[in-house]
Amino acid sequence: MGKAFTLILGGVRSGKSDLAQKLATQAGGRVAFLATAEAGDGEMADRIRKHRATRPAGWQTIEAPTGVADALERQAPRATTVVIDCVTLWVANLLGQCFPAGSDEPDAVAAEGLVAQEIGALHDWYRGS
Repeated sequence: MGKAFTLILGGVRSGKSDLAQKLATQAGGRVAFLATAEAGDGEMADRIRKHRATRPAGWQTIEAPTGVADALERQAPRATTVVIDCVTLWVANLLGQCFPAGSDEPDAVAAEGLVAQEIGALHDWYRGS
């Protein structure tokens, strides 16, 4: 069987993570769970703690708010199933790197370039793995 790619979309707290974990469990093999969330406040720290507790013990957890492809390349070369949770937070983390000093708005050109670069790197990793 060839590679499969599944994108799960939905609103905040709609069950995307639960579905992704269910599908990864069904797929079997070596599962790498790449978490993009950062604990910026107590509520997010609590959500991260709860998410960690629901993952199977045998799964490898990689925490990478950005540099997703590089983290997968370095830390999960033998994974047969990869869950990236969550793409929305990943993109938000990238946008957060594109604020010029003293500005309330990201540099749109820099943001577009950085997001395109990271998505391109993930695509290359996926095709090459």
